[in-house]
Amino acid sequence: NTAARRRFFAFSPRPSRISAPSAAAMSPSHPTPPPPVVPVTHQTQTAKPRYRGGAEIHHRLIEGGCFVSESLDVKYDVTCDELESLQTRLQRRDPTMGLIDPSRLVTCGGDARDVARVTIHGGEELPWNTNTFDVFVYLAHLITENELFAHVFCDESESESDDDEDRKTEGTAGATSPSQVSQVPRNTTVLGSSPNGESSTDAFFADGSFTGTLLWDASLRLAGFVLRSHRFRNLLIGANVVELGCGVGLLGLVAKRCGSAICALTDRESLRTLCEDNIEAWRFVIDKETEDTKMVRRRDTKIENQNDDENLDVQVRPEGSGPQLFFCALEWEDERSVTQLKQRLHHKVDVIFAADCVFGTLFGSSEPLVAVLEKLSQPGTEIVIATERRPDDGLGSFRVAMHENFTREVLEITGPDGSEPGE
Repeated sequence: NTAARRRFFAFSPRPSRISAPSAAAMSPSHPTPPPPVVPVTHQTQTAKPRYRGGAEIHHRLIEGGCFVSESLDVKYDVTCDELESLQTRLQRRDPTMGLIDPSRLVTCGGDARDVARVTIHGGEELPWNTNTFDVFVYLAHLITENELFAHVFCDESESESDDDEDRKTEGTAGATSPSQVSQVPRNTTVLGSSPNGESSTDAFFADGSFTGTLLWDASLRLAGFVLRSHRFRNLLIGANVVELGCGVGLLGLVAKRCGSAICALTDRESLRTLCEDNIEAWRFVIDKETEDTKMVRRRDTKIENQNDDENLDVQVRPEGSGPQLFFCALEWEDERSVTQLKQRLHHKVDVIFAADCVFGTLFGSSEPLVAVLEKLSQPGTEIVIATERRPDDGLGSFRVAMHENFTREVLEITGPDGSEPGE
């Protein structure tokens, strides 16, 4: 997603042209008119959008906007009225900011979720109807009751410590001591424990795992490209597909929509709950779509031993139905997890998707990615990689490493607005 050069122009209306008064108008019988009032013109400038270092779609979504394209639309929603906006909670790195009722946590059976409402468009040339489904994002649904209490107490501690000096001068009690805060139990069974004893949420931000809980430009652009491409839609029919670094799993869900036989969403173990929730939400939509069409009523059919006017209900099972969409924890440098994944795919991988998996400043060297691509693929495997260009992203060294065993083809380059970038 190469940033396009943009030009902005400012226009202002010309001042109204006012004629000088005539000689007759200047005669004594005509008092001297007051000087003409020249309208004040205000130069109107086009507001230049704030450059945020890329990820334009990501920023637009968290600010309450939407992503609209010919193949899919996306908009974020917050299902719990107690939660602060997604943008605020991301900036504060507090996924449950504003929420104090633990019963509203999903882990307690509540409804506090961040949702990306995704619409995949159908059409005359597409073998499916337009449907909308929810992709759960961010961390609110992963937070446990103890994590929520830890966040609340930490916030109270910070606000009290800000006024600590004033309280001392007034002779009042100080803020809650750090030892009191550290005694709050923290359940890290969902996100995994941290070796330093820090909260699981802090660890999730520290190692960059939080990026997998959001939708980013590269995955949205790639999903739209696949849905528009006759070549890749046909390639996915009956294919075994792997999505590396799947995050919320959008590309895998799109692949399944296009007719893949087996689709494995792979990422760190900490994202399992998120992905499995999204798989269930996706299956609910597809099952409903199938239910609407699987009862075929045949009328006026002559069947032996039945009346001619009797109706017959025939159940039609979709081809390839079954639990063929799943999440699999995959550490790229763990030989065992790679072997287990290949076994579940019957040692046959046709297509591999990877969006924003090359990002040197956040994920480090791309060597583990190159290694896992070599282990999963075989001759004929199509690997589709989308990345947003960033300073020091490491894409150059990744290309060099891939050149040894793979051939490369550039499929599409887009600017921030989705069009072909300028010079």
